[in-house]
Amino acid sequence: MRKILDFKGLDYRVVEVDYLERKELILASGQLMVPALTLETGETVVDSDRIAARLDELYPEPTIFPDEWRGIHLALAPLLRR
Repeated sequence: MRKILDFKGLDYRVVEVDYLERKELILASGQLMVPALTLETGETVVDSDRIAARLDELYPEPTIFPDEWRGIHLALAPLLRR
C-alpha cells in the first residue's frame, strides 16, 4: 500500500499493528485483517485490492488502473488471493 500512496503523492502515517494486540484495528475496521487504511473522513478500508480501488476513486490521478487493464485486474484479483 505504501507504494500506491507514494505513487499518488499522498501523505500518510504508518501504524505497525502487533500480531497479538489488535484492539485498535478491530475498533477501526471491525476485523483483524491488515492492511487497513483509515481515511481522513474516518472511513476504514481493508484488503489491498479494495484499498487500491478506493484510493483510485478518491484520487484518480495518477491512476494505478489504466482503462485497458481495470477490468482485467478487477476480474483476476479475487483469484490471486487464493
